[in-house]
Parts: sequence; C-alpha cells; structure tokens
Amino acid sequence: MVLIIIAVLGAIAVFAGVSSYVSKVNTQVGSKVAVLALKNSRSAFAVIQQGDLKTVEVPKRWVDPNAITDSTEVVGHKLAVRVSAGSTLTPDVLVAPTDQTQHERFITIKVDAVTGVRAVCAPVTPSTPTRSTRTWRACPNKCGCSCTTSRSSR
Repeated sequence: MVLIIIAVLGAIAVFAGVSSYVSKVNTQVGSKVAVLALKNSRSAFAVIQQGDLKTVEVPKRWVDPNAITDSTEVVGHKLAVRVSAGSTLTPDVLVAPTDQTQHERFITIKVDAVTGVRAVCAPVTPSTPTRSTRTWRACPNKCGCSCTTSRSSR
C-alpha cells in the first residue's frame, strides 16, 4: 500500500513539473501571429494567386518583421526567386506585377548622354502585331552594345 501511495505522489510531482515547464515555455514564446506562406513550391516569375497561399501561426517572437499578413499585398505579384512550400512571404521575394509573361525579360540598352538611343539602335516596325510595342535591330555601329530587342522572349 505504501508503494502505491509513493507512486501516486511521484506521478503528481512529475505532472506538476511537466506542467510548470510547459507553462514556462509558453510564457517565453508569447502570442502567435498569422502570416502568409506558400502551399506549394513555386518557380521564379510565377504569379501568386489566392489559392497558392495559406495562413501559418508563428510565435510573434520569431516572426520576420517584414512578413506579409494580408493576402491583398501579394495576390497578382510575381516571385523574384524560387520559393519552397511553407516559406513565409516577405516583400524581398516579390516583384511588382507587370504585363510580361513568364518567358519575357526586360533588358537594358546603353544610352549615350548626348544622342540617347538613336545613335545606338534604330527602331524597326514589326510585320505582325506582337505584345512588344518596339523591336530593335542590332547595333548599326557594330560597337558590341548587344541591343538586339527591347523585350526579349525565349
């Protein structure tokens, strides 16, 4: 009978110790904040839709101060880099929405301070209408500036 009483008292002491520890950890962690994360991995330049997002509860102590909490801030934006599933979204992985498709890229054209682009490239009118409003032929000066198109497509 004495052993049963000692076992019961030991079980109560263990339960009190575990409860105290869990309470202490909850106090240190603090409240939780809902942040947005991706449901599935997405490639760079993929447009984010509402169905791609999920809300994740993260302790406020460990949340990135730039973490996005409102889906209206990200829907329609593109990813600048590949983002894996479950990653929280921050502004540094987003690109503002544009009219580019996934296979189009903006390129830089060297501009002369005096004459602008006219001395480097000459505009060409496309024979059929395309999404691109302007295409450029190769540099007539053969200076190697590589200004072949204003919007490249793969």
